[in-house]
Amino acid sequence: MINLRSIAQANGYRVTMDPTAAIEPSRAERAWLLRVPCQRGHIGVHGEATLSAYVTVRTARRLMAVDGVRVVQRGDHEARVVFGVEHLPEVARVLQPHRRRRLSPEARQAATDRLDRHRLQAAAAI
Repeated sequence: MINLRSIAQANGYRVTMDPTAAIEPSRAERAWLLRVPCQRGHIGVHGEATLSAYVTVRTARRLMAVDGVRVVQRGDHEARVVFGVEHLPEVARVLQPHRRRRLSPEARQAATDRLDRHRLQAAAAI
């Protein structure tokens, strides 16, 4: 099974869980509930060696220009396309995945100091 979390981390993409994973916590470990949220839909695991993307029909038409992408389900306004992992860079260029926030050590320390001041003020007010 494809490890979407490691692929996303290698590319700097954010990973979320499908909202249905919150209903039954034991489902959270299932690989097909992981998602990479994008500007134009989301990417998920489809099978042993394939990924899928849930997109609008308009975006699906743009994705069809990428070799190896095929539509497996189409509705009135949305579509699900399937593609191999090797085509992820081309698909990501169209879908524009959300990136993980990265802070330099200096920026992280500045944010921590700024938040500590507010925590101390809130604790003193109690």
